[in-house]
Amino acid sequence: MSKKTSIYISDRAEDVISQVEGGSLSGRINNIVDRYGLVVSRARRGLMRELSPEQLALIRQAAQGWATGKEPAGMLIGTLAARVEDAARGALAGEDVQGVLAILSDLEPAEELALIEWLEQAPPVHDGKSS
Repeated sequence: MSKKTSIYISDRAEDVISQVEGGSLSGRINNIVDRYGLVVSRARRGLMRELSPEQLALIRQAAQGWATGKEPAGMLIGTLAARVEDAARGALAGEDVQGVLAILSDLEPAEELALIEWLEQAPPVHDGKSS
């Protein structure tokens, strides 16, 4: 069921929303979210087949505490690999992260955003294991 709410629309969001004339603002936003959801869902399915549970756990551990919700999409691209590289020198020292880094460095933007969405929805990690 629909829920009435107020939202702040950034300049970037307004540019994207206003590219199509006609219709309601809420209808346009719902169309954009629906399309984004489809792209992310399809990209996520492919990634979940490509990455092993162990690789996903390494990525989750490396990304723990990362405030992705505050960054614009363009700033997120390429940062997962950087997070894993940084963690390999700290929390993931001694772990074999080369396979994960190879996959992350080849991700398309939609795939990386899908993985970030998955990370944001995953339960927190405690002592290297999910709760």
